[in-house]
Amino acid sequence: MAFTMGVLTELEEHGADQGGGVDLAQAEAQAGPGVPLHITFPDGKAATALP
Repeated sequence: MAFTMGVLTELEEHGADQGGGVDLAQAEAQAGPGVPLHITFPDGKAATALP
């Protein structure tokens, strides 16, 4: 999360168009740890436990 916030801040400082305002404080408050499961695995394709 810190890396993403840093990159977005740098882009904003250099005038990059982010398609509207982004409230990083609000996004941080709503974010959870880790990567959402279905971003890395399609529905039903993720293993539930290691053998």
